[in-house]
Amino acid sequence: DVGASHMLCYMIAKRNALSRSKWVIVPLLLGFSVFQATAADLEVTIQKAVLVSFNTEQDKLYQIQWSRMLEAPAWSPVGDLVYGDGGPYSRSFVSQGVVSGYYRVEELALRSDLVLYYPFNGDARDESGLGHDGVVSGPTLTTNRFGGITNAFAFTEPGDVIQAGDSGAFPSGTQNFTVSLWILQKSRPPANDPHQVFFANKSVNQFQLNLAPHSGDDARLRFYVGGSPIAVLETADLPWTLNQWYNLQVVREGNTFRLFRDGQLLGQSEASRSITRSSLDFGFRTSDGVHQFYGILDDVRIYTRALTDTELHALTQ
Repeated sequence: DVGASHMLCYMIAKRNALSRSKWVIVPLLLGFSVFQATAADLEVTIQKAVLVSFNTEQDKLYQIQWSRMLEAPAWSPVGDLVYGDGGPYSRSFVSQGVVSGYYRVEELALRSDLVLYYPFNGDARDESGLGHDGVVSGPTLTTNRFGGITNAFAFTEPGDVIQAGDSGAFPSGTQNFTVSLWILQKSRPPANDPHQVFFANKSVNQFQLNLAPHSGDDARLRFYVGGSPIAVLETADLPWTLNQWYNLQVVREGNTFRLFRDGQLLGQSEASRSITRSSLDFGFRTSDGVHQFYGILDDVRIYTRALTDTELHALTQ
């Protein structure tokens, strides 16, 4: 809450070519000055506060970013992601000292090349618009990481699975892709089947992300492509805290594979392996009836492109 007597800042406005035009409003001397720049970039020196305001479009996703320099900028997100509702959005940023830099509003193309999207808003409907609705066999609706009470699925019993039928839209061959999902472990797997599959297709090790056997509280992430029993990516032992949410991402760009947890790069490798496409399982591998995941899945996304670093970061929030 910034009082009127504190609404003072010094500003230098510059025009800079970016992809989209947004309104930016900056408080000046007890009032507001409005600029329509060709991009949402303003260089500002802030004593107390700056207000960024722009119009949104329905169902689009925006991120306010800041960089100290415009030459060779290093854009960092500030504030939460903004989900467009077709109306205006405003956000003030308050500083205890003097901050100088550039602000911009970046529209994130997180629906571009999205071929499967399960937000689990009360069901397993595919909200990519392509109709790859999940068939739920066993999992039950539960609370997601934001406290929504029927906005995630819990997998508690052997055989619990959500399945998506085969589609020519899914990644295949050596096509680029990104998979992002949120997971929460409720319990450790039994000793007689210590692996836990987050997703897999019908051909063993063709397109699969799983946790390798636990050693105490530690386990390794493994990602398989092309049917090889040797994972294309395998992390070191990682701690996994029960009842804690983690975001997992797998990205293929050319022959480069990368694996992330909560935005941290865990591993990278080079391989030319090819995916034989088929239907997808989430939480259990039905091809041979093994590797049950005991926990909660939410916000599952599959893209047929490699997301940018900015887009990957946005999905960790």
